[in-house]
Amino acid sequence: MSFGIDFNDRKIQNRLYDKLKVVSTEFDELLSDVDSAAVRLLDAITEQIPYNNISFDLHTDIGGFLKLYHVQIDSSSCSNLTELLCEYIKVLSGLTGVTILCLVDLKKYFSPSDMEMICKQANYNKISIVFIQSSEAYKVKNEMKYILDKDLCFIS
Repeated sequence: MSFGIDFNDRKIQNRLYDKLKVVSTEFDELLSDVDSAAVRLLDAITEQIPYNNISFDLHTDIGGFLKLYHVQIDSSSCSNLTELLCEYIKVLSGLTGVTILCLVDLKKYFSPSDMEMICKQANYNKISIVFIQSSEAYKVKNEMKYILDKDLCFIS
């Protein structure tokens, strides 16, 4: 099974950093303390070598700080694929504003109860899901089913 869920692709990562930057304004004093401690550390380290022309940036913005420490969404707390997909739906909704998600052959890999959980998460986050199946599968609650035959005719 190939299931490509990447919580840390560039778009999600940038939106996460944007949200964290907004929240970080409440912690300017603490960030200044961290910045001062880093300068003291760099001064102490650079004094140990015989070169006088070493310089460093005296202030790092929060974006650089987040990148320095590789702040990212960790999916390791998800114990199974259903939880992983539910968390991904929540992240997509909260960070990217995605409103429609197309998923292919999902019913081959998830039980009806798992699909219900995924649909509830999508509904809660106001995301519509289009399930594309290669063969007829079970129906999930509130699902609208359309069949496209070999002549490309819709059957509902």
